[in-house]
Formats: sequence, structure tokens, C-alpha cells
Amino acid sequence: MNTPNADMHLVTGLRENLRAVAVEDNAAPMQAYMKSEMPFLGCTKPLRVQACKPLYAKRLPLDFDCLLDTVAHLWRNATYREERYCALTLLHHKKHAGYLHKADDRLLALLEELVVTGAWWDYVDEMTNSFGPLLAHDADTMRPLLLQWAACDNMWKRRTAILCQLRFKQATDFAFMQACIDPSLAPSPMAGEFFLRKGIGWALREYAKTKPAAVTDYVLRNEKRLSSLTRREALKHVKS
Repeated sequence: MNTPNADMHLVTGLRENLRAVAVEDNAAPMQAYMKSEMPFLGCTKPLRVQACKPLYAKRLPLDFDCLLDTVAHLWRNATYREERYCALTLLHHKKHAGYLHKADDRLLALLEELVVTGAWWDYVDEMTNSFGPLLAHDADTMRPLLLQWAACDNMWKRRTAILCQLRFKQATDFAFMQACIDPSLAPSPMAGEFFLRKGIGWALREYAKTKPAAVTDYVLRNEKRLSSLTRREALKHVKS
């Protein structure tokens, strides 16, 4: 797919800066930890910030079409995993926050591509920074979409739906969270997937910081449908 509006000066600059700050000895351990087929350059998060910050200061914000194409180009043509991390930080930069207030079809298509082709927890968990704002600002579009994802045959789209309210705190719609969780509980064939069990526990644990009684009640009512891992994660910080 073509990306004619991509900011190629930014793309080239990011690649050059990543290589300049990379620590070669980090690369193999980072790749092993992430179980990644794509290699790493050896840029930890502080080094990636060092690489990106001066370029973002000069070239952002990008207009909407340019942003989508630049993110897509970085993602699709990445040689190293850090390039994809930069694509996500570019998408989620505070100067682009307004673009995540409306569920534009082109944006949604790109986000789905990132989730489906990324297909691993590091990418998908970072994507909560897209789906949370979109849900908060365009619920009429996002709620039915996320409910559809929560019941689809792609585990990573399910995890995205489960985690979409991760940072909502008091604004969490717990009924909606439960609706996103329910299709992945027993007796669903997906109920045994580690990353779904872990993701459900994480979502519940975060909400328990705000409403511990509600989460405790939910876990007790669904004890037979929730895995031991999920129950343990959900109640990790709830005082007994």
C-alpha cells in the first residue's frame, strides 16, 4: 500500500538517530526477551526518546494524512523493532492528540493493521493510547467496534478491546468492560489463551484501584469462569 504523504525526512532522521544511539550489546538480549523475529538495534526506551525528541521538536505536528502515512511507512518498512516503537510514539505524541478524538475510517484501518500485524503484547498494549482516547471521545463509533473485536477470532483484537479503558479510572464503564471480557471467559475456546487471561486480570486490577469492591464482587461471581491467573492478577492489590 502506498504512503505518498509520508514525511520521509522524519523517517530517515529517525532511522539515522536510532542507529547513532544504539548499543549493540543490548540488541540480542532485547530480541530474546521479546521473543521477536524482527531484530533490535539495541535502543532501550531512554535511548529511543533521545533519538526521537529533537526530530519531533522540529517536525511535529504532522497533518493528519501525513501522520497516517508516516506511521504506516515506518511500520511496514521496519528493519528493526525500534522503528515500529517510534511509529507508535509518533502516533501517540501529544501534538497529535486531537487526531484521536474522532474515529476516522482511515485511522481505524491503520490501527487495525497495527494490532493484527503487530500481534504481540508490546505493540498491542501501547495501542491502548489510541483506543482509550477514541473510546472516550467517539463512543458511538468505538463501542460497537470494540464489542465486535471482543468476540472476534483474533486474540490481539480481543486483548485490545479488554484493555481499552485501562487508564480511565473513575470514568471506567465497568459494564462495558465486562461485555468486552465475557466472550473470552470459559467456556470460550479462547479462555485458555495466556495473553487474554493476563489482559483480563490487568484490566480488572487497574479498575480495582478505583473500585475494589466492584472488582472483588465480579471475581467472586465469576470464580468458575476466570482462570486462577486472572483472579490473582485482578485482586493483586485488593486488601483482604
